[in-house]
Amino acid sequence: MLDLMPVRRADAARNAACIVSAARQLISERGWDLVLDEVARRAGVGSTTLYRNFPVRTDLLAVVYQDQANELIGLATELLDTPNAETALFAWLDRFADHVGSVPPLALAVTGCGPEHVGPIFERWHAALTASATRLLERAQDADAVRPGLDAAGLLALTSTIALLDPQRYPFRPIELLRSGLAA
Repeated sequence: MLDLMPVRRADAARNAACIVSAARQLISERGWDLVLDEVARRAGVGSTTLYRNFPVRTDLLAVVYQDQANELIGLATELLDTPNAETALFAWLDRFADHVGSVPPLALAVTGCGPEHVGPIFERWHAALTASATRLLERAQDADAVRPGLDAAGLLALTSTIALLDPQRYPFRPIELLRSGLAA
């Protein structure tokens, strides 16, 4: 499983846990648009401590949503055992879209379209999810269920873009359109 928090001294680990807890509270109160200095105040730490642990906002968001990422990694492993490779891939992509769609800064960072800077924690989050997607995509390609020549990073960026679509404005399931477009 993905563990985005490095091993630290006990006091440093406590500070990091307080920062993550404060970020979760602020997200539940006000949504995903975090102001890092406010997170530090809520956590009872200085901004230097916050930035030492989470140099960029996407790093903090990746840790806050690490449990969802671990669920996705576990789901990918489970889906590798299902008989239909195409269904497995798109079931996982649908869940991935839900995950990144719930945190637009992560989706924008995945696509490279947003103003978000990415840090080492986000990079590990993205690498772990890309590895899961790669296994499912290669299995679907080996089964001739999706086009050859696709790569997981591009597929995740496309899925992240779809996740940002407003469901009120686009009432159809865009992931189904993606599915038909990728068919072999």
